Amino acid sequence: EIYKWGYFDIGLKALFHEDKWHIGIEGAYQKAFSPEMEAFLNGGLNFDLGDTSGFYYEIPLIYDINQNYSLELSYKYNYWKINRSNIINRGIYNYSEPDSKTKNQIIKIGLVIKW
Repeated sequence: EIYKWGYFDIGLKALFHEDKWHIGIEGAYQKAFSPEMEAFLNGGLNFDLGDTSGFYYEIPLIYDINQNYSLELSYKYNYWKINRSNIINRGIYNYSEPDSKTKNQIIKIGLVIKW
């Protein structure tokens, strides 16, 4: 199976500063447009996933090494809800993709370079 879609998000971001330390919070609602899934059975089937939406939040912790370099550690949680797809009729068989949810937890460690 291959899932494809473009999306937009709308949300808020805040970053609080204390000397060389920064902590933030970021969150957004996400909405997919033209979500589809391609399944490789019965000659290939394309499903319209309909209403696909979700949200994410991220909490970064940043330490400034100097004016040009910072270290960043962040946690991100990302959630998508994919509604049941359209039904495709092929002969005596009916195919559809059931409701599903995707939950991702991501830890990032990075070096930020400013120039």
